[in-house]
This record gives sequence, structure tokens and C-alpha cells, in this order.
Amino acid sequence: MLGQILDNRYQILQQLGSGGFSRTYLARDTRRPGQPPCVVKHLVHRADDPEHFALVRQLFRQEGEILERLGEHDQIPRLLAYFEQGEEFFLVQEYIEGTALEQELAQPPVWNETQVVNFLKDVLTILTFVHSQKVIHRDIKPSNLMRRYSDQKIVLLDFGAVKRIATGDTPSGQPTLGLGTTGYAPLEQVEGRPRPGSDLYALGVLAIQAATGLSPLQIPEDDQGELLWQVPDFDPALTAVLCRLTRRYYWDRYDRAAAVLADLATVEKHLYEPPETLFLPQSPSRSRQGDILLVDDQPERLRWLSLTLAEQGFTVRSAVHGLLALEAAQAQPPDLFLVSATLPGMDGYEFCQRCQGQPALQGIPVVLLGDQAAPWAVVKALSVGAVDYLPRPFKVLELIARLETRLHQGRICREVLSLRQQLQETQARLQMEIQCRQDLEQKLAPKPDSEPPKN
Repeated sequence: MLGQILDNRYQILQQLGSGGFSRTYLARDTRRPGQPPCVVKHLVHRADDPEHFALVRQLFRQEGEILERLGEHDQIPRLLAYFEQGEEFFLVQEYIEGTALEQELAQPPVWNETQVVNFLKDVLTILTFVHSQKVIHRDIKPSNLMRRYSDQKIVLLDFGAVKRIATGDTPSGQPTLGLGTTGYAPLEQVEGRPRPGSDLYALGVLAIQAATGLSPLQIPEDDQGELLWQVPDFDPALTAVLCRLTRRYYWDRYDRAAAVLADLATVEKHLYEPPETLFLPQSPSRSRQGDILLVDDQPERLRWLSLTLAEQGFTVRSAVHGLLALEAAQAQPPDLFLVSATLPGMDGYEFCQRCQGQPALQGIPVVLLGDQAAPWAVVKALSVGAVDYLPRPFKVLELIARLETRLHQGRICREVLSLRQQLQETQARLQMEIQCRQDLEQKLAPKPDSEPPKN
């Protein structure tokens, strides 16, 4: 296949992967300006088996029709073409630059609560749309999920095992093929009767895998077939959501992505309102100075952080978008920016770079709050000009201590800059005075007597 041009247009560059029914290749579209990359999916069949050929053709047509509709969602690759060539079947899709989730999960450390919640919300938003189109994915697993480089959002791939939801969202009497991946596929799917809740089960198993570091086959079960796992430091509300997502029988499980999202909203409230805030000293007993401009697109986090910092004596202004924060800072510069690293549109890293490019904001310290605890996240934050990076979930006392330190450093820096400017102005004034004095002395100096005229 390598080097071959399909449909007189798509040149195969390299193989990306393979599965039971297909192989995927990186290709380039030779008919478009710049020959942009794309992904070609080749559906494999046995030429000597008419039944297998018929199944592959059915899956091919079904996947093409469904991808045409689902590609409207920003986190599902768009279908560019699908065609038959020499009794072979090919799908061409948008190429997504990113990292497969299986590669991300293979690297320590395990995910914290905030990472798990954000991941669940991201995928549940996609599944809400997929299920609304009367489609079940049936193969939610790490290799079919990718974190896009451009915005760090999750993209859902490979709809080769999709099944249309029967009228009323209940399986028809005729079972389908028991497709799926061992460990992620629930009981009803293995039996050939998938439901929307089957995708939710796989998502829950994947979240437990990310939180524990255990693959699905390593997670033990009790006598009833329920998964046995625990993360001691996890919020009980989040643990309850994951347990309900992964119940053995579908009637004990969530049946709608929207219901999971509703419960996660409660979980987030617990995560961002920890009990330790009750023991923080209040502003009358400990006065603090500092005008903080807080930037976060999550209303609950924004409200809680604003109230907590205000109670500690800080002056707090807030914005839900980086551009709005920059406009507010231009009108009235703050003493410090406290910015979420995962803002939509312009994230916290780009926000830092924008501040560095504006003279009026260059000296204002930026502290980033992010969801990644890995060392590379700190390095990335510091490389774009942030003075500090704190991963969620954080200790409130630690956050306040860091803010006070950065505000103090900021005041010292501003004082140094002010003194430096004053020194430069004084030096310029003294230089001017010296020059004026020299000019005056030169003018007042007596001229030498002229020589007498010669006879």
C-alpha cells in the first residue's frame, strides 16, 4: 500500500495501525493546495469468503453514512470521502494531530480527581451528541481516543463498530454481533445487545484505569461481578459516579450521558469547596494587599475562588476569557494574574505570551492553575513567562501562601524598576547639567590676546 495513490488522489505515506476489520494509513491529498495530510481507513476482508465480504461492505456503508452525520461535531474527525476500488473499501477522514490516550495512560503518574472529571466531561459531551444521533459507538477504549494538540480536547475515533439505536432507545429482539474490546465491553454488549449505557460503562472503566493505573483485566471483581477498586484520596461523590458507571447490569447503570454530567457538577462543587477553607483566617485578623485578576471559564471555580480570596483580604476581579482579562488589565493593571491553564480559545499559556508582548503588562506576575501534575506542565508554564504553576486539586493554604509570595516579589520588582527609572532620569538630568555647565564655562572663558600687527 505504501506509495500507492487511491482514487487518483490519496497517496499512502505510512501505516498508522490495524484492527480486526481494518488498517489505517497516513496519506496526503494530492488534489488540494499544500497536499494536506489525511487518514485512509482500509476495510479488510477475505476475498474467498462471501459472507465476510458482505459483512465488510455492510460495515463500510454504515460507517460512511454515520460519519457523514457525526463529523459535524468538533471532536469527531470529518469524513472526506469513501469509495470502493477493486473490491476494496476505503474511508478518508480528517487528520487529527494529537496523542492517543493509550500512550498517555502508559506514562505515570495516575490521574488526579480533576483530571478524571475533566476527561469524563469531555467525552460525555461527545457521547451526548453521538447518542442523540441514534448511534452507539461500542468500542470506547484508549486507542480510540486522542488528545488533540491544538486545544488538549479529547477526540473520538473509529466508528467501525457503531450500531444504530432501535426506536425508543431499546435493543430490538434481534441481537447484533458482540463487537467490542475485552474489559471495556459490558455484559449486554458481549451478548450482542448494546445500549447507550454500554458506551458509558466503557468510559467508566477507562476513568478507573486512569485513576488507578490498572488495566481493565487487572481490576478484580467480587462474587457478583462488580469491579473492586478504590483510590483512598478520591472524593466519595466521584467514586460513587464511577461505581454507577461500571455496574455489571445495565439497569443499575446510568443510561444517559446527561445524567452523568449532572452528577459531575455536584462532584466539582465538592472538589472546589474543600473543608479546609473553614479554617482559613479571615481578613479582619490578617490583612493582605494585592489586586488579583482571576481568569477562569468554569463558573463554579470562578465563584469559589473569588469568594475565598476576597475573604482573605485580597481585591479580586474576574473574567471568563483571556481577551476580556487583557482588556480589563489595560484599563486598570492588577498586581497579579491568576489564570486557568485550560481556557477555551486563548489558553493560559498563550495569555502569558500576550502579557509578555505588551509593555504595560510585562511586569505583572502570572500564576497558572492547571490540571496536569507532570513536570513538563511546570516547565511549559515557566517557559512562557508564568512565575508559578499549581496543579489541581490544590491546597487553599498553599495557594494563598504562593500568591502572597508572588505579590511580594512583584512589589519588589516594581520598586526596583521604579528606582531604576528614577536613577536613569537622575543620571540623564545630571548629564544634562554637566553639559550645560561645560557649555557655559566655555562661553565665559577669556579669549586669548590677539597678536600685535607686524610692521
